[in-house]
Amino acid sequence: MNVLITGGAGHVATILRPYLEAEHNCTYFDVKPVKGAEAQTIIGDITDADAVSRAIKGCGAVIQLVMAPLRTPNYDELAYDIHVKSMHLVLKAAVEHGVYRVIYASSMSVYKNCGGYFHETEDETPTEDDIYGFTKRLGEDVCRVYTLSQPELSVLAIRMVLPQSAERWAELKASGKTTNFMTAPGDLGRLYLAGLALTNHRGFDAVHACTDFDREHLNLAKAKRLLGWEPRGE
Repeated sequence: MNVLITGGAGHVATILRPYLEAEHNCTYFDVKPVKGAEAQTIIGDITDADAVSRAIKGCGAVIQLVMAPLRTPNYDELAYDIHVKSMHLVLKAAVEHGVYRVIYASSMSVYKNCGGYFHETEDETPTEDDIYGFTKRLGEDVCRVYTLSQPELSVLAIRMVLPQSAERWAELKASGKTTNFMTAPGDLGRLYLAGLALTNHRGFDAVHACTDFDREHLNLAKAKRLLGWEPRGE
């Protein structure tokens, strides 16, 4: 399948690339070239509706990984533009071009003190008012509302927890410093691939994602039921 990955030069996209490229034809959209995939990179602004539309045309699915850069002077404004406005532009362009499969990289940070208590279900009302978690929540709301008027659209919001690169995960395992509140790279890759393979899904669903073997923080039953996914710690 032809898959467009926004934020292709970022941390999460870098983790996912080997898994996605092994099974799909990937094109990346970012403000800078993706190292090693320069020929597959479309340079553009995710808040430019025309650029987004051109990038999505001809794709079979979109993975929205773009994230506002932290520690910038105008972060609050960027967070609204990139986490909320751009989500609307991506969905609008996807529907216009008949692309009905979208995955949104959300975060468990939609919940205040997200690691401090057990999350029984994805249906809990998000509570974070910090700008990052709050705008990621608003991005989910855009997805949820958009699917109400577009019955053919399938949108998954994957609420990630501290996704780790392969190198960092290996270091943490070697030092015994991995915890149940982070996500191994292989687990993350399998989850996104499962989302792309979900052909019979319509509407909006949020899914918790974490390498939480002991179920200390998250109930991962929905990920197993909907996507056939469980963490392996790899």
